Amino acid sequence: MLELIPGGYIFSNIIIWAIIGLVIISTNIVPILLTIGALLMGYETITGKR
Repeated sequence: MLELIPGGYIFSNIIIWAIIGLVIISTNIVPILLTIGALLMGYETITGKR
């Protein structure tokens, strides 16, 4: 299997982990955006941007 993939083991490993990472990010994109928004609001409140 690994002999058929150009670049060998490391190359295929990078692609597999990239796909896994994209799946994780895409399934959790709403909570991530909500968290970022909440952190930005909290940061602006603390730093006093009124």
